[in-house]
Amino acid sequence: MWTHAPFDPVIEGDWLYGRGGADMKVGHAANIFAMDALRRIGLQPAATVYVQSVVEEESTGNGALMTHLRGYTADAALIPEPEEEKLVRANVGVVWFQVEVKGHPAMDWIGTGWLVAPDVVITNRHVAKEFSRQSGRSWVFEPGMKGRIDFHEEFGGGPALEFSLTEVIGVHDDHDMALFRATKRSGGKALPPPLKLAPTSSKPRKGREVYVVGYPASDSRRNDPDEMRRIFDNIYNVKRLQPGELKRVSGSRPASESNAWCARTNRSRSLLP
Repeated sequence: MWTHAPFDPVIEGDWLYGRGGADMKVGHAANIFAMDALRRIGLQPAATVYVQSVVEEESTGNGALMTHLRGYTADAALIPEPEEEKLVRANVGVVWFQVEVKGHPAMDWIGTGWLVAPDVVITNRHVAKEFSRQSGRSWVFEPGMKGRIDFHEEFGGGPALEFSLTEVIGVHDDHDMALFRATKRSGGKALPPPLKLAPTSSKPRKGREVYVVGYPASDSRRNDPDEMRRIFDNIYNVKRLQPGELKRVSGSRPASESNAWCARTNRSRSLLP
């Protein structure tokens, strides 16, 4: 699909080829040229303008956070994200957290997830199986184990913001997903609002960019230690981004009805800590 190696930028004529050329090298260039255009026509901005080029835009925005903490604040922000030539005035935020456990013989945290309803947490099936088990037709917590979620388990997150898991709503028989119920308030703090999901599903297409965000953990029980070292470079327990693209889509049903997606990711040191 690539006419040039995606991670080796190539300039041909007026075109830049390579991963990140449109998102966000084009945006950076647009910002700089806009300021240059104002200067050329003799216009002066009414306030100080900061042009920021930061990392971790896909994974929490730690780069923008660092510039803010260093005092670079503003009343408004213009983000030249390539968005099909449309102006977007607002966007849905994403709140990630770690799933922590008490009483586990080997680990004190075991996965990540997000809120899909005011008090409903979604995580992986294999995460749920670490501290819950099937009992008849339902699932219950393992004896002596308790689960909680912490929204501040990331760089610059501050004091813990923890909420207890009170119920195993369900664990899917086939797909790697599980639902838990969480307390709505803890220590005077309320749960953040849930992640809004699209009301309709769009058909996945070959070549579509996909991203995986998570906290890789060193777990040699289920994974080859040498392969983990090769992929993660022995950097664990921090939020990381894995880019990739859809290579194959099987089935004709909407994505919400469990199509099989085959995504190829760049399994290399391009993983971002």
